[in-house]
Amino acid sequence: MPTTTEAGHLTDKQPSPNIRERLKGILRPGGYDPGDTVAARITDIDGSHHDAEFEIERYCGGGFAGQVYRARCVQCDDGWLAPGEVFALKFFSPRSGMRRRFRDFLYLLAFQSPFPHQFNEAAVRTGLYLTRLLRWASRVEFGSDAPINDCLGAFWDEHIGSFAEIDEWVEGRVTDPDVDSEILIRRSRNKRISKAMSEGESSVYRERHSERSEESAFSGAHGIGPLLEPNTEIAHKKKFMAALVRLCGELGIDDLARQVYWWTGMSQANVLTRNSGSEQREFVWVDRRPGLPGFLLSIGDFPLLLKAIRRGSIPPFDRINFKKLRMWAKAPDREAWESTVDELKAEDDLYRSQQIDLIGNNVRLLTSKRLRSSIADSIINYWRLAGRVDDKTAGKLRGVRMLPHLLLSCIPLIGARLQKLFGNADYRAHVKRFLVDGRYRWEYYDRRRKVDLSMWLRDGRVSEKRAERVLDSLPAYFRDRVCSFWVIGFPFFVALPKILSLSSWPVWAWLVIYVAAASLVTLPPTWQMFFTDLRHALGTLGRGFGHAAGYVFNVAHRRKVNVDWVHERTKEDIRHGYLSEVESETFRAIAGSDSMQQYVTGIMVTLALQPASEIVLLSLAAVLGAHWLRDVTSFHALWRVLWQQMGHLGWWALPIVALFCAISPAGILRFTYCLVQWLRNRHVPYGTATSLALWRAIGDLAFMVQIARTHPQFSRYLLTSSICRLSGVVPVFGERGGLLNIWAATVFLSWPASFKAWRHERHLRTTNPDYS
Repeated sequence: MPTTTEAGHLTDKQPSPNIRERLKGILRPGGYDPGDTVAARITDIDGSHHDAEFEIERYCGGGFAGQVYRARCVQCDDGWLAPGEVFALKFFSPRSGMRRRFRDFLYLLAFQSPFPHQFNEAAVRTGLYLTRLLRWASRVEFGSDAPINDCLGAFWDEHIGSFAEIDEWVEGRVTDPDVDSEILIRRSRNKRISKAMSEGESSVYRERHSERSEESAFSGAHGIGPLLEPNTEIAHKKKFMAALVRLCGELGIDDLARQVYWWTGMSQANVLTRNSGSEQREFVWVDRRPGLPGFLLSIGDFPLLLKAIRRGSIPPFDRINFKKLRMWAKAPDREAWESTVDELKAEDDLYRSQQIDLIGNNVRLLTSKRLRSSIADSIINYWRLAGRVDDKTAGKLRGVRMLPHLLLSCIPLIGARLQKLFGNADYRAHVKRFLVDGRYRWEYYDRRRKVDLSMWLRDGRVSEKRAERVLDSLPAYFRDRVCSFWVIGFPFFVALPKILSLSSWPVWAWLVIYVAAASLVTLPPTWQMFFTDLRHALGTLGRGFGHAAGYVFNVAHRRKVNVDWVHERTKEDIRHGYLSEVESETFRAIAGSDSMQQYVTGIMVTLALQPASEIVLLSLAAVLGAHWLRDVTSFHALWRVLWQQMGHLGWWALPIVALFCAISPAGILRFTYCLVQWLRNRHVPYGTATSLALWRAIGDLAFMVQIARTHPQFSRYLLTSSICRLSGVVPVFGERGGLLNIWAATVFLSWPASFKAWRHERHLRTTNPDYS
């Protein structure tokens, strides 16, 4: 049917749909993206079923236990959930395949079973009852159940292949470390208070301190008992987490307390600060699902493991002491409390009876036929949910018939595929059609191509124009799939002759190994786009060289780049609490100053002059070698010639040689450059850079030291900010807001900020005997 153009003319050409429209409705493997819908049949804590549909609004991240999304309820058939209300959907399978494999390996090592929350409904439902009990206990301990967000129900998600839970959405943030400018003063005063207490003079000390409290600059601490404590948000969070650990100990769920134990390093992110808009800080424990067994992954795991050994629960994960839980003396409603504990124990017993757990079940694995039967049923159900066997095969796997599949599942790498081939009729039909039906094979690759392209587009790995070409061209798709050839191909083909000379394998075997290895390499999004899209690569190179040339030769452009960079960096640090607005304005002014532009230019000149020393030394070695060492045939002859030449020169040449070793040719050029710039720009300090430029190695840092000398606060800020940022990406033991990040902020921000006030107070104590 003809269409009308904007000019009013008719045309028979249909407008081609946008690439995103062509890929609409394709889901990300193992996850969701904003705009996707999730249909769920939810089972609540009472066992009732509810059909609901959610729209994914945002991916919120995840750890080893799973992935979390912010989702809005679109509809719920029976009105159990209100349409339009926001919830948190937590799926117990991480987005990252590496994290999932690492988690499964550790859990298999500890309990000899698949990770429970992903495939075991009873394990998931224990979290519903624990949440209810914790909310009741929180109402007693904290006066409200708000510190524990509610867990509403659980459901199985076919797309991700995992159970999931629906949680109350908490509008909160990860608590960033505060700059505590009085930390050294507080430690000093607490030391004196402790000494006064031991000598029986604490009351006199507190009286003196109270008389000066209004005049003292020390206003950021408050007293609990005789000792002073900080009033920062991170300090209050630490106390709140300690209170949760004590509460878990009283309830007999010590393994769960590991999720909020301060010294495990990343537990800080499991507690959010609620964005309530009020000055009062409200903390919420949002992640109560353990992700990894309690092996020694951080310093906090050492004491926890020792406690677990004494309890007999090795390694710590999610075991419950039901005797302590049932007898908790502060239960608000004894009948409801014991009834909920009974329901939790029933689910927990069912869950435990489906785990091999050599340490926990020990001899019962040999004496209890019922336990072995339950474990076998659990393994078969796991195979069914994972798609390794179909329903028909699962119904037949009893007794000896289960043994072949059990042996196949133990084969690394290919065991799961072989098990699917023998146990899943749909998979066998797919493999058969793929091998004999060419049209089906092309359709399969076309589906795979659409899935990959959809994911690449959402991750920024391809441009829309490139995606259209790849969608219409299978060779282009395969080129993009193996784009890592460009990265690891050159070293491989350079080493290939040496590999073939040492191996009896044919060339084609090594090429197959290379292709398999290259297909496992996942490039960062920007690199994939660079290596697969020629136009994007040329544009990137053009912008890169153009930007670099403009940065080197255009002072105004360099000033703008420096100021913009500092502006963005300080803006983020202000949000994290590392910096104030006044300091930020000062640093932006420094970044745009003439001195800073001169120093940045000096750093670039230093880098450009770096090869000068090597060139001079190689040229000198070539000249001397041609003159003196033409007839040298051995090491002894070389040593004899050098000794003779030293004798001709005399010992007076040793200081000259030492000076030549200390002063590099590049250093002479740096020194000359500094002198010229010093004469041209008298208003810019160059003294430190000039004094250091001449010397080998040290001269490379001359302008960096000059920046630290001229702008010490700015230099210190860049150093501390960089360290605090790096501490947030250390694997396992650090993330933004984690313990390593807090330590970095304390050492590099709080201590320097507090040192001046501490030194002033120390001076007052020295000069005034009555000061305490």
